This record gives sequence, C-alpha cells and structure tokens, in this order.
Amino acid sequence: MQDRLYIPEFFQEEVEFSAAAQYFTHWGNRTGNELRLIDKLIDFEKWYDLTLRRIHGNVHHRYDDEDQFLEEWRWEILYFNKLFAGFAELLAPKKEVA
Repeated sequence: MQDRLYIPEFFQEEVEFSAAAQYFTHWGNRTGNELRLIDKLIDFEKWYDLTLRRIHGNVHHRYDDEDQFLEEWRWEILYFNKLFAGFAELLAPKKEVA
C-alpha cells in the first residue's frame, strides 16, 4: 500500500476506525479463505486502481464516470483511508526523544 486512495472533498466524511476495521474484517471473504486485514486492504487497493483505469480507458462496463464509481464506493474508500492512516501511524519509524 502506497498512499491513501483519492476521493474528492465532495465525498469526504469522517468515519470511525472501529467501523472501518469491522467492515474490512468481512470484506473479501468470498474465496472461503480467511485473509489477513492487510491483505484485504491490498486487494481493495488493486481493485480500486483497476476500476479507475477501466473507467478512464472507457472499457468499464459498470460505471460511466469516476464520480459514479466514487459515489457508490465512497464508504469503502473512506474506510480504507481511515485504516491506512491508522496503520501508517502505527508503523511509522519511532521518533527519538532528546
């Protein structure tokens, strides 16, 4: 995971870390294999990038434009970004205190 996912300010809303974690705990279990939360986030990021590439290349069958996609998936993107921010803070290098 490189960075938060792009979502325009228009779609921004504050979400709770606990709600984001609960959502992604259940997301992506369609294979029957229990994936780690970090793997689910990586899979979601790949799917997000692929979907936007298809929209911008005019080859996506479901969404006419980026706003239509972002409107439908805004909560999942907001949840991803909340978890990303939490993990980034948790995994950031420790600052030395003088």
